[in-house]
Amino acid sequence: MTNKRNLVMGIFLSLLIITLMTFSLTYARYTDELQSDGEISGDIEYIVSNQIEVDSVNSFISAIENGYTNIKISDDVDNPLIITGGVSDVNSDLTIDLNGHELQRNNRDPVLNVTDGVRLTIKDSKGGGCFYNPVGSALRGTLTVTSGIFESGPRTGHGYEGTSGFVENNRYAREYVDENGESAAGATIGSAKDVTYYYKPEKPEGGAYVIDTSITSMPIITPNVQIITGETTEEGEKRFRINGNMYFENGYYPSGASEPTIPADTYLYYTISGANVENTNMAATDKSADFYYTYYVNYNVNQDTNTGEVKYAGKTEGADTLLVTVYGYTEVKGEADSSANFAAIQMEDGYLDVQGGRYTAYFGKGETNCVYASGGEMTVQNG
Repeated sequence: MTNKRNLVMGIFLSLLIITLMTFSLTYARYTDELQSDGEISGDIEYIVSNQIEVDSVNSFISAIENGYTNIKISDDVDNPLIITGGVSDVNSDLTIDLNGHELQRNNRDPVLNVTDGVRLTIKDSKGGGCFYNPVGSALRGTLTVTSGIFESGPRTGHGYEGTSGFVENNRYAREYVDENGESAAGATIGSAKDVTYYYKPEKPEGGAYVIDTSITSMPIITPNVQIITGETTEEGEKRFRINGNMYFENGYYPSGASEPTIPADTYLYYTISGANVENTNMAATDKSADFYYTYYVNYNVNQDTNTGEVKYAGKTEGADTLLVTVYGYTEVKGEADSSANFAAIQMEDGYLDVQGGRYTAYFGKGETNCVYASGGEMTVQNG
């Protein structure tokens, strides 16, 4: 009897040791935390399924690349997180909580590519959160969507005018430029000033853009700077959002010009350096911008009057200046043909379970869709 008891106890202890070893290995994978610059440190413990909050685009990408399975956009994020570089592959099951924030794609390729056998779940715990790609599809792969807004193509404002919470802060307003060089989203195209201009060569060497010395000036964008109602920083300061994106349905002719500086059917994607902008260079081999130009600005906000302004400061860096990069995409609607299959959500295979959310394609063409599936299965429960 004693021998049997010892045998059972031995088996139990062996199983316990194996279990603890397995837990230790699993635990070790998640004990490193991500810093805002994308570096890995061991400051905060993160165990298996616990949620990690990210407050910058680099920390968001690093969390995905390092296999984190539950990511939430932090309340500390002011502006949309702008993802410029190559498509990030999701190689393990992942849940993303938009938490009322917006992820924008600055590329004709989708934000994320969910690989075979992997499930991406999108939810929005606060409401108003969005995936947006003005020049291509927003997401691609095997998805479960419980809530959120998913948009592709230049925003027309359709469906949001007069809707409380959506047009607030011009987040979803019309981006089309009118005859005065303004958009309903609040951005204005102005006179040409000195910039550094890059173009996309037809046969790039090493996938690099090239400076075009023949173009020394381009129109400067004055973005909309607006207070975010009801939100403050941890220090109690008011938050502001910057929006300078513009779509040119018609060509833009500066005063006295016979040729358009900005051709028709062009989208200008405006970025200003900060934690919300991915610190990466475009590769000319990507499905990315046809050209871009850079200049520097001074950015100031007034906490008393709830106003902010962005002023041109030259083509070279100066004291307290921020880098502005304006990416140009030509033939935006022209590229949205049947071969591209642009959609708010694009699925080539796998399974899409739509449990909620809102899906909009603004390209205005029959070849584009809110949700496009060339294969796999789709279930719509609500949305």
